[in-house]
Amino acid sequence: MSEVNDSRVRLSDGSYLNSDLVIAAVGVEPNVDLVRGQLRLGPHGAIAVNDRMEATYDYVFAAGDAMEHRNLVTGQPDWRPLAPIANKSGLVAGVNAAGGDKRFPGVLGDIVTRFEGVAFGRVGLNEREAREAGIRYVTSIITTRSRARYYPGGGDVTVKLLAEESSGIIIGGQVAGPEEVIGRLGVIAAAIVKRMTAEELFFVEIGYHPSSGRAWDPVVLAARQLMKV
Repeated sequence: MSEVNDSRVRLSDGSYLNSDLVIAAVGVEPNVDLVRGQLRLGPHGAIAVNDRMEATYDYVFAAGDAMEHRNLVTGQPDWRPLAPIANKSGLVAGVNAAGGDKRFPGVLGDIVTRFEGVAFGRVGLNEREAREAGIRYVTSIITTRSRARYYPGGGDVTVKLLAEESSGIIIGGQVAGPEEVIGRLGVIAAAIVKRMTAEELFFVEIGYHPSSGRAWDPVVLAARQLMKV
């Protein structure tokens, strides 16, 4: 792609594609030039650390966006360059560098973005990642209103949950909607960390007020559907 304007895209071979919208998804890579050849790198090319944030050597600490951590679902190294992870890993590294003993448990990758008034987010594993990890899973997906139907405002919200087929333990979730996406992802994240089953998530008491939610929260509805799978 060599040129983009309001109505079309020019490709590197000189041809054109008509377009209404172009989304650049080029990805990112960890910047480890400073320590390349000095510290061990993980399978994702980021710095490998233990749960004390020690990198290769005792009392050599690393924290931030260029670190790999243990994925809390798969147990394998994972790279999630996200601000909450970087901040918490920095706290752990700082405490340990000062002589304490703090442990970083791992990551889920709680990612949220917003476009045209709709927020999209995910946490834990998606279907592709579950397959790659060799996990047999079941899914549920529901779309409902974000607020009580009689209350003005709000919009449609979609929730998707993934659970281990054999145990029913929640391993991932995705949420899309105009509001309360981050909060609902937080509920799913807590369920994954605590290894809740779909039934246990169903019985979590989620706060309700018609101006910002509904008595049957969308996450609860998705868990209820998963219980029937």
